[in-house]
Formats: sequence, C-alpha cells, structure tokens
Amino acid sequence: MVTATRTRLRRAAARAAAAVAAAVIVGGCTAQHGGGGTPRPVSQAVAGSPGSGPPHRDAPADAAAARIPLRVPNSVTARRAVTLAGCTATSAGGQAAGTVTAPRAAAYTITVFFTTSKATVVGYAITTVHATPGRATPWQASSDFRAPHGMRCVLRGVAAR
Repeated sequence: MVTATRTRLRRAAARAAAAVAAAVIVGGCTAQHGGGGTPRPVSQAVAGSPGSGPPHRDAPADAAAARIPLRVPNSVTARRAVTLAGCTATSAGGQAAGTVTAPRAAAYTITVFFTTSKATVVGYAITTVHATPGRATPWQASSDFRAPHGMRCVLRGVAAR
C-alpha cells in the first residue's frame, strides 16, 4: 500500500513538474510574441537603415541609430514571381540578387532583410523592378552596414502594382 501511494505521488509530481515547465515555455513565447501563436514584429536598431532611435540590445556593437521596418508589404501572389538567388557580404554591407518572372507587366517592390547566422536582423534593402511578362527580369538590393560573418539574406516582402 505504501509503495503504491509513493508511486502515485511520484507520478503526480512528475505531471506537475511537466505542467510547470510547459507553462514557463509557453509563457515565455507568449510574452515575447504577444500570444496567440502569431509573432509580433520587434524593432531592432541597425546600421545602414533609415530612421532613428537607440540601438536595440541584440544589435551589433556598430549599430547606428536606425530602425528596421515593422510592416513590409507582402503579397503571396506577387512573391511567387520572385526568386532570391544570391546573398553576398560586401565591403560596404550586403547585397541580395535574384529574378522576377512576372505573369503580367508590373512594378515589383522587393524587401530583403540581412541577418546574422542566428537570424538577428542587421540591415535591410528595398528595390523596385519593372518586370516584363514572361521574361526573367534581374533585381538587386544592397545596403550599407557591417556585414557579420555568416550573413544571410531573407526575402522579407514582395508587392506588385
């Protein structure tokens, strides 16, 4: 009888510990992202971007007082026509390139975020390309900042008008 009671108590304690751990994990995600499973944009100060404000605590040491855009136009339909084929660190910062193969003539606005290998945004660039239907139109976007080792490019948003 005593052994069965101890076993039940251990199981109950293990379930309670698991519940507390889950609450801490979910609570941390909810606090960081605003809950509901939908991440809330977080502003970060970076070099080479327009705007002003104090550097973000996760920004690189050389970060100037600037802001990454919190809202970037993005259309799923327009995004299907755009590819990101190259990502290069340059002496001035970063450069991304690709093509637009549009089903109709349109001006495509492309936003690229430059990140560290751990996904901290360190810069961004925006370019507009006038695409010809059925032809691959090259695009390129660059920004001035100190490119970190292992820099990556993220196709953040595409809009067509």
